[in-house]
Amino acid sequence: MYEFCEEVDGGNINMPSLFDGERFDKQVQEAKVNLLVGEYEMFKMEEDEDIETLFSRFQTLVSGLKLLEKSYTTTHHVKKIIRSLPNKWKLNITSIQEAKDLNTLKLEELISSLRSHESELTEDEPKKK
Repeated sequence: MYEFCEEVDGGNINMPSLFDGERFDKQVQEAKVNLLVGEYEMFKMEEDEDIETLFSRFQTLVSGLKLLEKSYTTTHHVKKIIRSLPNKWKLNITSIQEAKDLNTLKLEELISSLRSHESELTEDEPKKK
């Protein structure tokens, strides 16, 4: 459906709702939210990425969502980070899940635990080569 500009009193042009700035801004914001939500849902640790970089990317993504008034709970963030980790983290993830209540675990605690495990992994890697 197309809308056309109408000429009103004195030759001024009345722009239709198709060009309504507020409506356009909401559509742009909704598109940005959908894009970031998609990135959030597909978030995974990249190959050869360390925990610091993973967490930095995650924080940037979460901050973008917050700016667009879309947010998740801390519990959701904790579980998302855990799901984003590759198989080499499986034992550490299992021990965290057994030792901690993921519904009350703070994101900072999770990241701290993952950093500790990462340092153990990197110490073990030269020995294996």
